[in-house]
Amino acid sequence: MLLGVATVLLIGLTTSRRNTLDLLNQQSELIAAAIETAVENHIDPAIDLADFVARLVESGALDLSDQDRVMDVLTGALAGTPQVGAILTWNPEFRTLGVYNDIDRNIGPILEDFPNSPDILRMLEVMAEVPGLVFGDLMYVEGNTYVNLGRALRRDGELLGYLGTGVTLQELSRLVTDVSDLFDTTAFILHGRDR
Repeated sequence: MLLGVATVLLIGLTTSRRNTLDLLNQQSELIAAAIETAVENHIDPAIDLADFVARLVESGALDLSDQDRVMDVLTGALAGTPQVGAILTWNPEFRTLGVYNDIDRNIGPILEDFPNSPDILRMLEVMAEVPGLVFGDLMYVEGNTYVNLGRALRRDGELLGYLGTGVTLQELSRLVTDVSDLFDTTAFILHGRDR
């Protein structure tokens, strides 16, 4: 009788353990899928913004040498995408025009050049070589870390300049936290092996 009870108990424990692990695995997959969808929905407008401005430049509707018009277009485009922290253009000589969106959702101009930033120069070199959109390394600028994406701007094979947008890592972290709170769990963003 003791052997029979022990056998039933062992089967029950094994089944319970397997069911618990299966449920935890399903919950983990659900959380990961929810976070992936939320991050895609958060970054997609930055991609759409970059494509929109690039089409304007490449079609000739926006001339990068018309500083006032470029600033107006970038300001209007950024106003409709609050998750984007900044959008910048560079001409082939690396002159910078752009706008930023601060934590309080105030939009301001970026008129300084970044020719001495090796991170930005490296990203611009990659954009010049790769057709289409390029995701760059995380970049730390004035207290904010940005997930960067950009592309070279060309018309008939001629390099007109570059376009870059940045989504703040702070906004992405907040988004991941909000999604993980829905499942009463802790999720976070990893960069590399140790950050």
